[in-house]
Amino acid sequence: MARQTLPQLVGFLNSGLTKSDSSPEYDSTMATALHSAHALMKADPDIGKSLLNNSLINSLNNMSLNLGLPKSSTAAAVLLHSLWSEKNIQSFLKKQGMNKKSFVNDITSAAFKSLQVVD
Repeated sequence: MARQTLPQLVGFLNSGLTKSDSSPEYDSTMATALHSAHALMKADPDIGKSLLNNSLINSLNNMSLNLGLPKSSTAAAVLLHSLWSEKNIQSFLKKQGMNKKSFVNDITSAAFKSLQVVD
């Protein structure tokens, strides 16, 4: 499923992450797309790696800073943090010249921790 869906989903994210819409509907749509991309990248890291580039990472970083879109900013931050947490993907990202601070920083760490379940 990831091989068929993820390229289209990343294309949607690339176009959607640059829009300036701040409606609750847009926030929910983007958050759902980000969560779906996250799940699909975990399911098929190889196809995920083939779609990761500086433009997407920069867009995700910008989205994670957008406090006007609380759901989307959290989803983008969690996705970034999770990408770096996956050693296979992290190695690929390093080879592409990307560094840890784009993925693990105060914002992404706080978002990631906010979703952790404490028993």
